[in-house]
Amino acid sequence: MAIVGIDLGTYNSAVAYVNKHGGVDVIPNAEGDLMTPSVVFFDGDQIIVGKIAKQNAVLESENVVAFIKRQMGRQDYFFEHAGKKYSPMDISSFILRKLKADAEAALGEPVDEAIVTVPAHFDQGQRRMTEEAAVLAGLKVKQIINEPTAAALAYGLQNLGKNQKILVYDLGGGTFDVTIMEIKDGQITVLNNEGDPELGGKDWDARIIEYVAGQFKAEHSENPLEDLQTHQTLQDAAERNKEVLSQRASVKMNCAYNAKTVTVEITREKFEELTQDLLDRADGFVIQAMTGAGLSWPLPILMVGGSCKMPMVETRLRVISGADPLKAKSLDLMVVTGAALATKASSVVETTTDADGKEVKKEVGAEIHTEEGTIMFFDVLNKSIGVETLDPTTGKLAITKMLEKNSRLGESKTEMFATPRPNQLAIDIKVYEGENADPQLCTFLGKAQLSGLPPGRPERQPVEITLTSTKSGTIKVSGKDKNSGKDVEAEISLVGASSATELQERKAEIDEAHTFV
Repeated sequence: MAIVGIDLGTYNSAVAYVNKHGGVDVIPNAEGDLMTPSVVFFDGDQIIVGKIAKQNAVLESENVVAFIKRQMGRQDYFFEHAGKKYSPMDISSFILRKLKADAEAALGEPVDEAIVTVPAHFDQGQRRMTEEAAVLAGLKVKQIINEPTAAALAYGLQNLGKNQKILVYDLGGGTFDVTIMEIKDGQITVLNNEGDPELGGKDWDARIIEYVAGQFKAEHSENPLEDLQTHQTLQDAAERNKEVLSQRASVKMNCAYNAKTVTVEITREKFEELTQDLLDRADGFVIQAMTGAGLSWPLPILMVGGSCKMPMVETRLRVISGADPLKAKSLDLMVVTGAALATKASSVVETTTDADGKEVKKEVGAEIHTEEGTIMFFDVLNKSIGVETLDPTTGKLAITKMLEKNSRLGESKTEMFATPRPNQLAIDIKVYEGENADPQLCTFLGKAQLSGLPPGRPERQPVEITLTSTKSGTIKVSGKDKNSGKDVEAEISLVGASSATELQERKAEIDEAHTFV
């Protein structure tokens, strides 16, 4: 049985493993490519993932779903086909099945376990849905790690002798992350995360399509995007020519519709003008990340993600930082390389003593041993976690933060609270994610219940609550009634989460209804 690293991307996905020599090999798919388009095509009962699906994205738009990663975590989104509904978890599982099958074909053995990467800004629901998608695909998830952490891991192993803080600028096909990390004495620690789930190379492509279509409309008074074939052709051409503009000063695009044509020259300068506001949006998150980490320039910037190939990105980062950005050998494959390296990591366990004197062990990170040396890496929470409490002064519900944003995964926080009512036989520990004190402005994650309390107690009895983050970023809660000693410990029952039985039933349902090619 093999374990692989997977970069489940918005635009493209990839899978890699650590070979017998300790190096990372990115596994080509059945089509011979290292990157698989994250596009799913429902062709009758068949499900096709990758290049062929992408080629039909506009022509058969009612049968094709793309950019599903932007919908992860939503409970109200479904892709409908042939009278059936498919959640973002379902669609993502189809992409993961493709990666799993291609890896098994290349390695000649079953692949049953994986490290899967997610954007650093993903919340608890999005992480949970990603993990459940892997289960539907027949994979056990060893760990969910942040994409910038994976990239920094790949970079850090090649730069073990350097002690430095770096800003990871991760501009992919559909999402954007800014993560500030410290690499020191063989340890990688995340200091701050910011990001935009709806900013990526797709948005640059759209500007090219809009510009060319606009030029056609100005000349012929017709909108070529109304024709699906023309739209598909322009979309394919926009992706290709965006790459050409990374190498050349200009490119010409043809647009043909209703026996009319127009040839549009796009210079690199014009392309940069059309998309300047997109880079400006990215700049805002860079500023937030730097401010949140309490840092100022100069700071090295590590570029990650295929969209960083655009010269305008490097130029902008050079202006911002005053220095040349750091470049990986392959911007597209840096995240999956780090994910593969993480498959060889062992847990870093920290032993502490709780308030009752009991020894408590918790996983706070991981370490990798290579010929170059040993490196530890630690991820952080991207949003604060707290519990709902009743303010005795105002009588209003409020969130008491316990695990702060950017606190290290694996950390615990214990606080003492009081029961709000007399004769309270059970306590619902409601857990929220967010930075606001108002529960309505935060995300309700779920709850655990401390039940079986003795009757007849007055109000304001002491209750101890502990929140702990796991190394994958999920949250565990425990509580103790200090008078009776009654306690509870459980992972939060997340809103919308599926049980193991429900996932297996869903997998069987999909297997019966579809074949995968």
